[in-house]
Amino acid sequence: MEFVTRADFVAAKTAPRPLESIFVPYFKKHVWCQGVSAREKGQFEESMVRKHQGKRNVDSTRVANARALLAVRCIVHSATDLTRMFTDADAEWIGELPAAVLAPIYDLCQKLSGSSDEEMDELEKLSAEAGSTASASS
Repeated sequence: MEFVTRADFVAAKTAPRPLESIFVPYFKKHVWCQGVSAREKGQFEESMVRKHQGKRNVDSTRVANARALLAVRCIVHSATDLTRMFTDADAEWIGELPAAVLAPIYDLCQKLSGSSDEEMDELEKLSAEAGSTASASS
């Protein structure tokens, strides 16, 4: 049995992130997506949380647009130009696109970034609970 070494981790840090294109029928074109780093994934997850009166709550508005928020972090110009095509601010209007456009892109971004449906379900559950708690206390 062989075990991972520190050198393996160091090599993984500098290795290219997962990159794949997906055909989007709506556009009849391919879109390039690159997985996020562990830090970027944490920042994405943290972006779903807001702080209010010293407490951390799930921001239901951001959770509702989570697919666009992940997509704008993953969509890149091409296989050779790995710069992001969109900024985080673009997620607002990207979230307004037809679901048929964003669904296949989001599914690929989720796969490349090591996100799971269970993680999204948990955020949505926390968001719903936060919403019902907020309305009950109003």
